[in-house]
Amino acid sequence: MQQTTLDTPLLSLVTIVWNARESFVATAQSVLNDAPPGSEWVVVDGGSTDGTVDEIKAVSDHVARWISEKDRGIADAFNKGVGLARGRYVLFLNAGDCLMPGVRAELDALLRSTPDAPVIVGRIEMSGRRHGRAVPFWRQYMRNHLPHQAMLIRRDLFDSLGGYDEKRRLGMDFEWSLRLRPMWSEIVFSPLVIARMEPGGVSISNANKTFAAYHDARVAHFGMPLLSRATLLYYTIKKRVLTPMRPLINRLRQQTR
Repeated sequence: MQQTTLDTPLLSLVTIVWNARESFVATAQSVLNDAPPGSEWVVVDGGSTDGTVDEIKAVSDHVARWISEKDRGIADAFNKGVGLARGRYVLFLNAGDCLMPGVRAELDALLRSTPDAPVIVGRIEMSGRRHGRAVPFWRQYMRNHLPHQAMLIRRDLFDSLGGYDEKRRLGMDFEWSLRLRPMWSEIVFSPLVIARMEPGGVSISNANKTFAAYHDARVAHFGMPLLSRATLLYYTIKKRVLTPMRPLINRLRQQTR
C-alpha cells in the first residue's frame, strides 16, 4: 500500500486537454478556487494549437507539473497524468469539468476520513441533474456508474491493476473499473457532489459506440457474450426509445401530482 509522507500530496487533480482553451480556463478557475488544501494540480495537454498552452503558462505557478505533447488518445493522456501525479489519490478533472463551488473543505474531510479506501466515489452534476450513487458490482457490469469526475482513485492501484487500455478509444474508464471487482466491497460511496461535468463529452456524444465498447470490455473480463449482448441491446433500445420520451414522461408526472 502506498505510504503517505509529509511530501506526498493527499490528492492529485489531473486535467487532460486538447484544443479547448475556454474549457481549460473554466477548469483552472475552479481548481484555483476550490481545490482542497495540500493537493496538487497536474495538466496534460495533447499539443494544443489554439492558445490553450498560453493559458496553462498563465497559471503555471499553481501547476505542479505539466506537459504539452501529442498523445495516442484519451487513455494515453490519462496514463501520462497518472505518471506525473504524486498524490495519494488521483481525480481526473478534464478541461471543462469543474469542482463544485465551495466543495474544498468537504472534499478534504472526505479524503481524510477514508484514508485507506481503494476508491472513493462521489456524485456529479450535469445539466442541472445529479448523478452517482452506491451500486453493487452487477449494476456496474451493466453500464458505468462511476463518474470519473467524482472518482478518487488511490494512485497505487495503477501499479497493481495497470493503467488505462490505450487500445480502447472509448469506454477505457469502464474497462478499468471492471478490474475493481475483487475489492468492490471496499469502495466508499459518498453523497458529496464533487464536480460539475461539462455536457457533451466524448462518451455521451458517441453513446452507441460507447455501449459497444462496454460490451467488448465485459466479454474480455468475464466472457458470457450472450448475457453481455442482451445488456447491450437493452441499453440501445433504452437510448433510442425511452430517452426521447423522458420529457413527456416528466410532464405527465408533474400533471398527476
